[in-house]
Amino acid sequence: MEPLSTSVILKGIGIALKIPQIVSQFHTGNLVADELDKTFEKALKSWAPNESIRKRKRQFVKQKVEKYLEFDSDIDLIEDREFKSFCENYAKHLAAHSAAFNYVSGIRSNTNFGIINSQLGTIKDDNVVILQKISDMAQMLENNLPSNGGKLEEEWKRQIGAYKESISKFKPKTALDLLNKMEESFIFHNVKPSNNLLSTLNFLKAQCFGMLGSATEMYECSIMAHSLGNTSIEVIERACYSYAKTNNFSEARKLILKLKSIDEYNPTAWATEVILSGDLNLAEVFSKIPHQVIQNLDFKRIVYFNIIANSNFEVTSELYQKYRIFPETKYFETFPKVTLENYKNWYFIIQTVLSELFRSTIINSQPNPKTRSNQIKLLNGFLNHFLEQMSSAEMQKDINRLYFFYWFTEFSINKKNDPVFNMKIAYSKLKERDRFVTILMVNSLYKIKDLDGAIEIAGDQNNGDIDLLNIKALCELEREYYEDYIVTVKELLLLIKHVDLNNAELVFNIIHMLSLIQKLDEFDETLFVESKSYELDFLRKFIKCFIDFEKGRLDSEQFEFLQSIEEPLLKSQSIILFYLPFIYYKSEKYDLANEVFSKYVSEEYESRDLYYYILSLEKSCGNHSKLLYLLKKWRVSFPFDDMLLGIEADLNRQLPNWIECKEICEYFLENKKDDEGFMTLQLIALNEINPKKFKKEIAELAEFLQNYDFKIYQHVRIVSSILIENEFYEEGLKLIFNAAFKTENIQARLDFIFSTIKIPSGIIKEFEVVKKGCYVKYILDGKTNFVKIQEGNDLADKLLGRKVGDTVSMQRPIVNTLETIKVVRIMDKYLYLHDLILEEVKSNPYSGIPLQSFDFKDGTIEGMHETFKSLFGAKGTIIKDETESALKKYYNYELSFTELIIQVYSSNYIGGYFDLVLSRDGIVQLPITMYPSEHDYERKEFVIDFSSLIILQKISEKLKTNFQNKFFIAKGSVDFIRGVLKREITEPKEKMSLRITHDEVKPYLHSENATNSNIEYLNKLLNWIKLNCIESVVESKLDIIRKLKHPIENEIFDTIIIENYSLAIENENRILITDDTFYLKLFPLNSLRNISSEIYVKSCEGKEGDCLSSFIENKYIGFTVDSKMLFNEFKNKLKSKPNKYDHCVHCISLSLLPGTETIRTAVNFLKQINLKCHLTDDKFQQEATKVFFYLLKGQIEMKLFRITDNTIKQEFKLLGAKLDLVYESYLRAIEIIGMSANNKASLP
Repeated sequence: MEPLSTSVILKGIGIALKIPQIVSQFHTGNLVADELDKTFEKALKSWAPNESIRKRKRQFVKQKVEKYLEFDSDIDLIEDREFKSFCENYAKHLAAHSAAFNYVSGIRSNTNFGIINSQLGTIKDDNVVILQKISDMAQMLENNLPSNGGKLEEEWKRQIGAYKESISKFKPKTALDLLNKMEESFIFHNVKPSNNLLSTLNFLKAQCFGMLGSATEMYECSIMAHSLGNTSIEVIERACYSYAKTNNFSEARKLILKLKSIDEYNPTAWATEVILSGDLNLAEVFSKIPHQVIQNLDFKRIVYFNIIANSNFEVTSELYQKYRIFPETKYFETFPKVTLENYKNWYFIIQTVLSELFRSTIINSQPNPKTRSNQIKLLNGFLNHFLEQMSSAEMQKDINRLYFFYWFTEFSINKKNDPVFNMKIAYSKLKERDRFVTILMVNSLYKIKDLDGAIEIAGDQNNGDIDLLNIKALCELEREYYEDYIVTVKELLLLIKHVDLNNAELVFNIIHMLSLIQKLDEFDETLFVESKSYELDFLRKFIKCFIDFEKGRLDSEQFEFLQSIEEPLLKSQSIILFYLPFIYYKSEKYDLANEVFSKYVSEEYESRDLYYYILSLEKSCGNHSKLLYLLKKWRVSFPFDDMLLGIEADLNRQLPNWIECKEICEYFLENKKDDEGFMTLQLIALNEINPKKFKKEIAELAEFLQNYDFKIYQHVRIVSSILIENEFYEEGLKLIFNAAFKTENIQARLDFIFSTIKIPSGIIKEFEVVKKGCYVKYILDGKTNFVKIQEGNDLADKLLGRKVGDTVSMQRPIVNTLETIKVVRIMDKYLYLHDLILEEVKSNPYSGIPLQSFDFKDGTIEGMHETFKSLFGAKGTIIKDETESALKKYYNYELSFTELIIQVYSSNYIGGYFDLVLSRDGIVQLPITMYPSEHDYERKEFVIDFSSLIILQKISEKLKTNFQNKFFIAKGSVDFIRGVLKREITEPKEKMSLRITHDEVKPYLHSENATNSNIEYLNKLLNWIKLNCIESVVESKLDIIRKLKHPIENEIFDTIIIENYSLAIENENRILITDDTFYLKLFPLNSLRNISSEIYVKSCEGKEGDCLSSFIENKYIGFTVDSKMLFNEFKNKLKSKPNKYDHCVHCISLSLLPGTETIRTAVNFLKQINLKCHLTDDKFQQEATKVFFYLLKGQIEMKLFRITDNTIKQEFKLLGAKLDLVYESYLRAIEIIGMSANNKASLP
């Protein structure tokens, strides 16, 4: 069975579909007709199983058959893949029906015979009908007989086929020239072309004119093609559209009805109906159109280019939101071949996607999401591909427009100016410059700050267009053409007749801008609010409130109104919602502003609303966790903004979060390279994170900063210190030297002196011989002077080659006096400045430099001591007295651990802790009996401070185990330890220090071993923290610090106390473990938010065990000592082993641990040593008296004495004589305490 040609298959399908021009040519008997119908239905059903889809597919096939049979020539290739698949499916089904297959197979070879047979075989009518049919047959035979005319028609058809090929290759100009020449040649032939051929010729000419942008000619040819009797769907569609565009509405409506009668969903018919809708509301028109029509690409294309492209933003936005009228960028994920059939729709997709991406034409309104960048990149790649394929196309109108779009996407991606210049070239070549491309052009010129260019184009093209006028006004404002700006905005305000939720933004923006340039008072307020209708009633009053706000006269009643419109504004999601929290923000009502912003601002998109939300959060000094999150979000996702980066950097510095500081500084300095504040902060961050790891980065900064012209001395001080600390000695010294050379900078001169102490030998140079470039310190007439050795100086010339101690004679210039000059020191510039400053201090006690020089008149040790005491004794004595007073208050629970550390130990928590343990009476803690009764701590999180950190680490180390919880510790505390460690490693160590009072000079030697031990301990402590703690950056501490009325002078209080408190309250499930009574001011005992180290350890390890001995070893006062602990320490004392027995006895005090349990502990202990230790009676009485003394010291309540008396008698009643010994000790203790006679008498 031979395969059928495409032409034959199409004719078979045409017969089944009853297409008039096919049916009129071929006659089939009933059997053939039935089989052709069945074949088509089976093929259609298997091709489109869904019934609702099959209905549309039937119409699709019919349209395609009409299109391909437009010319009476064989078709061997169908380019449409979808339709080709149906034809192949149809051919398979046709082979199953022999009658139909044989009939269709014979169509091509027996066309004439078949037609004649069919015509004769159906003569059943009267004579008139028969005669008419014979006449028709004769005409048909004449047309089909071989003749010159027939051959000429065939040649014309062949030529038209070739011209169609030119059109398909986007050569419309070439094709049009050939079609015009063919049309002209018709007059030279006797045989006239058929109407069918003329119709085809005009249809092709219409295609060419359309591609070349000649709309009028296109309409004329489309109408002519239809008038010549061509009934193909495509011809009718073009004619229908052309009638509408040439205002022949009646003909257009006739063809709309005809198209809908063929296919009720015909996209051209519905689109033309939209065009004919005139001034009707577009949204209302769309509501009557079937959904499947609206989603048709042809429909969208026709409507867009005829209606939407020239409509205002509000219409576009409404249609976009409600009907998704614009295609999506998913079309650009692959790059298809551009063909004649699809190029119009691709062209449409490109323009509409651009239109959707840049819907808003108001520059200062909310920018579009940054996430569109990926879509623009896709579009850019597609345009590049599209233009490559169209490089040889003869369609300059479309090509120039596409190049315009291509350069626009290039600009959107790389933000450089060159693409905008290319846009401008493409724009100048456009014959038709619609509103959309004009707005893109003006916006782009605005962004590269070609404001005059933007003003010129906007002015030329505005024609009363509100959006273009607005852009023009903004450009004039930025160029400070204020008079022009005022003229433009007045024109704008007059054009706005109806104020809705969209264009109200223009009104608000104009008011704000006029206020900024102080021109608002020049405007009559009625211009903003009168002679206008309003979409919502409150808009008029809202605008009036905004005017009053900008003029500084907003009253409480108006604020109440503003709060009343919050809900409807939030529901509207209008762009003008921004102005409500903006008013609050500018009126310093930050909490109100934050509340409104938080309800609608998207954190995912860049917007002015988000920007001001961030600023409002910063001003409110609250919710810093949210503020820091949004600041980082902006930095990572949105354009560079130096103000926001400055805020973020400062907040992270205060935390401190050095890793974030480093990232912020790197990003900032990529955009602004020479900012001393950010360079300084970057250096601090690198040094704090890991100076060894970032040695290279620090070196690069050192190289750059050593010659940098700093404007703020504090930056010099910080940078110099860090560079010297990291062994960039010369760079650091050079910086501080340049600052210290200025005599008025007293702080710099002092810092320079101390910096020279840290510099290793060899960098600051002292020379043996005077040479050029060095400095000489010399004595003349008993006074010290300095000179730089350089040419042109007689003294310098005289001193060249001299050594220290040499003298030279010089004659004064005016008088002939001969003077002797002695060389004291030869040095470089650094040593010169060092000595110069010290000489200034020596010669001028009021120089302002806080240094003092003095002479030892007696060089003996005793003489030096007397000098020290005379100079520093008074201050030393005061310090000593203050220290003793502070310690006394601490041990009396009148001063907290933190207060003592600040007052006595210069805020050194670790040093202070160990001094209290090793050199004082120990660590004070609140007795366990003062806390509320025990609670379940199983599901709690625990925060530790310095007072609990050190003891918990010691217990963990002693037991060689970890606690069951991971503790939360503030990063500030850990950084404090790191800082102490760094100072131990890097700073020069004093080998001896002096403590001076009126009475004595006491030297303290500092061994190298002590430093090594400190370093070892601090490393051990940091390692324990790493394994057992969660180091937390406490962002919430800023909520407290930044709301304080006065800044905290003590940095430790800021860093440690507030940070620990904030970390604890961040989560209601957290408890602070502390032995620092300062926190009782923040967490009262009944708050259940803090516990002592003792309580925590006992909750984990139990009330007995080795872990508790650490409290005794570290001399914890207030710790609950039991009789077993006392006995163990007493045994160690008896055996002359290290012990804390005396400390434990001090802790058995009713003043510390009130209650019968303490009395019982003391008596039980005495009972144990009586039974288990071999003590003499005197020794036993001595220990018993001591225990009772500390137990009852300070007590006046007789009840406690009676309880003690009864407990003694009860515990010792079976021990005979020992009871008397104990009781005598008890009475002796009472006597020592000094109880009054009356109270003694009241004892049992």
